[in-house]
Amino acid sequence: SKVINMAEKESNRQGKAKVDKPKGPNKPND
Repeated sequence: SKVINMAEKESNRQGKAKVDKPKGPNKPND
Protein backbone atom coordinates (compact mmCIF):
# COMPACT_ATOMS: atom_id res chain seq x y z
CA SER A 1 0.00 0.00 0.00
CA LYS A 2 2.79 2.38 0.94
CA VAL A 3 4.81 1.57 -2.15
CA ILE A 4 1.81 1.99 -4.46
CA ASN A 5 0.91 5.30 -2.82
CA MET A 6 4.50 6.47 -3.18
CA ALA A 7 4.59 5.55 -6.86
CA GLU A 8 1.25 7.22 -7.43
CA LYS A 9 2.41 10.36 -5.68
CA GLU A 10 5.64 10.42 -7.68
CA SER A 11 3.79 9.93 -10.96
CA ASN A 12 1.29 12.63 -10.06
CA ARG A 13 4.09 14.99 -9.06
CA GLN A 14 5.97 14.44 -12.31
CA GLY A 15 2.83 14.89 -14.40
CA LYS A 16 1.84 18.02 -12.51
CA ALA A 17 5.32 19.49 -12.82
CA LYS A 18 5.32 18.72 -16.54
CA VAL A 19 2.00 20.45 -17.10
CA ASP A 20 2.52 23.20 -14.54
CA LYS A 21 6.08 24.18 -15.41
CA PRO A 22 8.58 21.82 -17.04
CA LYS A 23 11.88 22.21 -15.20
CA GLY A 24 15.09 20.77 -16.60
CA PRO A 25 17.25 20.93 -13.47
CA ASN A 26 14.40 19.67 -11.32
CA LYS A 27 13.86 16.66 -13.59
CA PRO A 28 17.12 15.35 -15.10
CA ASN A 29 15.16 12.44 -16.54
CA ASP A 30 13.15 14.77 -18.75
